[in-house]
Amino acid sequence: MLRTLRRHFGISAPRLAVRTHVAWPLRVVWGLLLGGAVVAMIWWGFDAGRLFAGFDRSEAEQTRARLQEQVQALQEENTGLRSRMVQLESELGVAKGAQAVLSSQALAMQRENTQIKEDLVFLQKL
Repeated sequence: MLRTLRRHFGISAPRLAVRTHVAWPLRVVWGLLLGGAVVAMIWWGFDAGRLFAGFDRSEAEQTRARLQEQVQALQEENTGLRSRMVQLESELGVAKGAQAVLSSQALAMQRENTQIKEDLVFLQKL
C-alpha cells in the first residue's frame, strides 16, 4: 500500500495536466465586462459626489454660456465706447484749437481797441 501511494503521489508519479474549464477568449471578454462595470461604477460615484457637493455640470455650462454672452456684449459695448472716445477726443482737439485761435484774435482785438482808444484820446486833445 505504501508503494502504491508513492507511485501515485511521489516523484515518480505520472505527469498531471491542469487545465482551465473556461476558454481564454471568454475569460478576456468577462474581464473586460467586469472592468467596464467597475469603471462605470467609479464614474457614477464621482458624478454623484459632485452632485451631492453642489456642482451640477449642466448648470455650470448654462452659467458659462450666459457669462460668455455677457462678455461678448461688454466687448461690443467697449468697442463702441472706444470709437466714441476717439471721436470726442478729436472734437476736443478741434475745439481747443478753435479756442486758441479765438483767444489770440480776442487779444489782438483788445490791443487794437486799446490803440484806437489812445488815438481817439490824442485826437480829441487836438
